Amino acid sequence: MFTNEILSTCEKACADDLSELEEVYGFKFPNEMKLFYLQYNGGNLKRREVCLQKEDWKSSTSFHKFYTVKGEFENILKEVYFEDWWIKWLIPFGHDDGGEHFCFSTRDCDYGSIYYFVSECIDDENPENALVKVGGNLIEFINNMK
Repeated sequence: MFTNEILSTCEKACADDLSELEEVYGFKFPNEMKLFYLQYNGGNLKRREVCLQKEDWKSSTSFHKFYTVKGEFENILKEVYFEDWWIKWLIPFGHDDGGEHFCFSTRDCDYGSIYYFVSECIDDENPENALVKVGGNLIEFINNMK
């Protein structure tokens, strides 16, 4: 499934922990994300460079780690999800070396797509300006890192 080695994993999450997050925050994990957490529950990656491209802007960042289900994932959701500025269809699952979030989409039109959230680019009129799509799903996101 993954061609990028997953390192420093934690004890596997259990399905009840994932279901509890889904119930409290009103979303469903995409299947590949659920399988990832049931097998690895966090960790980091051997290849970490994520290419960022948006219109005429191009850059990269380093993926730092996946949040663990109990603790980090839950704490990040508590921290950002109910804030007025947070885009509710995004669920953060990891971050880069600077603390910016990687998130998956819960929208019907791109369910499971992976986005990089650039907090310094938040625009009250169009908060989606802070997003850079970095993968169509978790597998593509992980495997396409350099």
